[in-house]
Amino acid sequence: MAAAVRKRGATRRQLLEVAGRLFDLRGYRGTSIRDIARAMDTSISNIYHYFGSKEGLWNEIQRNSVRQLPEQLRQAVAAETDPVAQLRRLLQVHLTLADEFQRESRIFFVNADQLDASRNSRQRQIQREVLDVYLEVLRRLQRSGRVRLRHPQIAAFNILALLNWMLRWYRPEGRLSAAQVHREIVTFALRGIGLPD
Repeated sequence: MAAAVRKRGATRRQLLEVAGRLFDLRGYRGTSIRDIARAMDTSISNIYHYFGSKEGLWNEIQRNSVRQLPEQLRQAVAAETDPVAQLRRLLQVHLTLADEFQRESRIFFVNADQLDASRNSRQRQIQREVLDVYLEVLRRLQRSGRVRLRHPQIAAFNILALLNWMLRWYRPEGRLSAAQVHREIVTFALRGIGLPD
């Protein structure tokens, strides 16, 4: 297989997969283009051909995964009218996407301290957009009188901490299925702000 990859050059998809794995294991700064080329048994020029630079590779991983998150969450909220249903759907969609892009989410939301200032700035923008979606729904809940939240922002931070913590410990090959884990987390989050699950 390695010889075949070397002969034809690694594909764009293969490079994104391997780079994502290495960024997750070693961090962005701890991974070089040479490391990625070595892991793929391909040339450095092959990576530059597709992405132009390590930065371009990083941006492509982000574009194909976590950059979609704020818009997907906004769409989840727009699909419901009741604020309780909005929060439940928001949590479910967020968990599904975190599961689908577990490695990429871990890179961007858990290990963001490994990024330099410019990448960290872009990452903070995505995090801010996600936070704003949660804040909007929690403020609706507060105005409706269904929950007693003195500080919706603190509730939003707590919910996001809960979701991001899952990225550290959940393993698909573990004893519990993703659906079971998601149900437990949604129940915990809803009860945590005083809503029935």
